[in-house]
Amino acid sequence: MRQVIVLGAGLAGSFLACRLLRQGCHVTLIDDRAPMSASRVAAGLYNVITGRFGSKTWKAETLLAELDAVLKDPFFQGVSQFIHPIHIYRPFKDVEEYNQWSGWSAEPAYHQLVKFEERPLFPEVIHNPLGGIRILPCGWVNIGGLIDRLQDIFRSNGGVVLQGSIPYDQINMGQKTLTWKGEPLGFDQMICCEGYRIRQNPWFEKLPVQPNKGEILEIESEGLDQLPFVITKKVYMVPGESGRWIVGSTYEHLFDDPGPTEAGRAQIEEQLRLVLKVPYKVVGHRAGIRPTTPNRRPILGSHPQWPFLYTLSGFGTKGMLAAPYCSRLMTAHILEGAEVPEELRITQFKAFRPT
Repeated sequence: MRQVIVLGAGLAGSFLACRLLRQGCHVTLIDDRAPMSASRVAAGLYNVITGRFGSKTWKAETLLAELDAVLKDPFFQGVSQFIHPIHIYRPFKDVEEYNQWSGWSAEPAYHQLVKFEERPLFPEVIHNPLGGIRILPCGWVNIGGLIDRLQDIFRSNGGVVLQGSIPYDQINMGQKTLTWKGEPLGFDQMICCEGYRIRQNPWFEKLPVQPNKGEILEIESEGLDQLPFVITKKVYMVPGESGRWIVGSTYEHLFDDPGPTEAGRAQIEEQLRLVLKVPYKVVGHRAGIRPTTPNRRPILGSHPQWPFLYTLSGFGTKGMLAAPYCSRLMTAHILEGAEVPEELRITQFKAFRPT
């Protein structure tokens, strides 16, 4: 039986571990429970129209189809309870954007993804004098609950979860062993799914994965109870647990303090006041660190010196949409030698091309 070790138990690592286990591998998943991991802190929004200019997400339909396949798959039973489909409402910022989306919403590339709203929605609650677009196949996810459920599935099918810091100094690539608390664990393949912490991995420290800090607030407001959608206008507003809403996020490539800051809260609230007309109360504040890449795509592939050592990294803000799809690609690549799409290959970076 093929022995596999997966380092990192965020969304990507957890999905990958489950898929490899299902294909008959003996899989050990190491969960270091990093407190600033985006997988554990993120608001969990998944969205196919993003960015300042309303760009369509890369492979939007493919990613949505893969997520739907996971939700219908009996192996992943119980996962759907943590995933909440809901429209996203994106108010127009000006007449130019109104006119732009008036045309785009009728085009084949967009007409199944968005609905053009030419009049304001809930004008007593939110600022949207020109209307906006509803983004249809979207939603929010209880990320922590989802990861815990994936690990339950993994364990119940014979997977092994070890909790603790990843002991890089106890990994012997020549002998293909990882020594855990004095006990050597042999492996045929090792896959590193460590998020922004991949830069601490001595074999993948040259990957162009940039830590990007994001802060979010939890708010309460009676006026929001009637809203049937997520709002995104400079900030996003996602309905959370117990009637609270998650509001975010900041984007910081350069930061000294990885935790929540007063400056981050002020920035979010400044934008929130441009969205909400009703009073609210801040009841929570947290921060996480996303792993971003130059082309905003995940990175998949093996190390040029150690071909049995792989990485699945760099999901940025797209973890929920991309992790199911990319974990399937990675499983096929490892077990069957299937090609990885060119834009995701680790070999696009000079340091990881075979010599």
